[in-house]
Amino acid sequence: MDVDVQQGIGPPRLPSTTMSRSLWGVFFTDTFGAAASGLFIFVYSIYIIQLGGDGVDVGIIFSVSLAVSAVSYLPGAYLVHLFDRKKIMIASMLVPPVALVILYYATSWTHVLIAESIWFIGNFGSPAFITYITEASPKNLVMRRFGIVYAGPALAYVVAPGVGALIILQYGEIRNIFPFALALRLIAPLFLLTIDSQLPKPSLFSKSRLTKQLFSFNRQTLVRILFLVLIGAVLSMCVPYLPLFLIDLRGFSEMQVQILGSIGYLGAAILSIGLGHLGDSRGGAIGVFATLAVFIAGCMLLLGADFIGTVLLAVFMLGIMTAVITILDSIAGLKSDQENIGGQLSIYLLAESIAMAPMPFLGGLLYDRVGKEWPFIVGAVLASVLLVMVFLRRDLLDTTPSKAH
Repeated sequence: MDVDVQQGIGPPRLPSTTMSRSLWGVFFTDTFGAAASGLFIFVYSIYIIQLGGDGVDVGIIFSVSLAVSAVSYLPGAYLVHLFDRKKIMIASMLVPPVALVILYYATSWTHVLIAESIWFIGNFGSPAFITYITEASPKNLVMRRFGIVYAGPALAYVVAPGVGALIILQYGEIRNIFPFALALRLIAPLFLLTIDSQLPKPSLFSKSRLTKQLFSFNRQTLVRILFLVLIGAVLSMCVPYLPLFLIDLRGFSEMQVQILGSIGYLGAAILSIGLGHLGDSRGGAIGVFATLAVFIAGCMLLLGADFIGTVLLAVFMLGIMTAVITILDSIAGLKSDQENIGGQLSIYLLAESIAMAPMPFLGGLLYDRVGKEWPFIVGAVLASVLLVMVFLRRDLLDTTPSKAH
């Protein structure tokens, strides 16, 4: 067993600069799970439209799924402090395959709504994933570990949309992607069988005091959580509408959008690793500041011209919409108290989902009722406001810079 994976057991060990076997197991689980989603992620909104939905319906589906996700985090808070995190993670990975079966047989956009809701019930495992990575990492390398682990899904998204495009070319319909996605989703949990167990501290098994322990926060913690979730919410508004924008205003085909999706997630992979190093070396506030700046610049490029080189660069930079969780989740994990990390992470994730829930719907209203450019215009303006707030309240997000090893 890796001593740095299950804290409190075994003799102390000097921090290692290499990834442990257990973290590699999480990396490959996340990567294969993301590869399944990546096969259809960039044509998902198009699939909803093909099933009779419109831009508002797309927003409803994404908003409802986030609301379901928010509810799932509450039991996740308790599970983190009661059971082996490895078992929680495995259980949560068994939920999305059910949704993929429904997506394959869907005949209406409401069936997609049902599938999305089931998929996001599986997010009860998210606090366990973040806790596992945080506690399995040396404290001075947490952000870099998050950067590497989260780069796996981003790299999967680089390859998977192209494979999805080939499936569409071969079989003619988006729905034929879902059996391939199901196979990848069934493989993903197998990597978790190779990782070490990670048990909660015995002192937290006092069930009579568990609720009070889990949800005990000071004012600064609550303000920090609010700050983090606002950043995630603003960047989430544009996610469903980038593929539609590329088709409606830039004239790309479904297959071309899949390829552009690969470019976007290549940006996410590179930015994820880069943000992790930046956060560890310069502090979390600098990482957040850089994240918002890249997003604003990406929106401006996307809106500024339809020259192919500009569009490619804009899509690459807007990969930050995925890479942002590298910084947000790692700050949440680092700043959480060990005694109630499950509660603090669950409240963070719950608040994030609640804040994100109306954003796709708002984006849909802007896209359909105002203009195709407006989700990105509003997103860039709100991000600019947050950029100023980060500058003024750096203390809320900063982490102790690590020394080079």
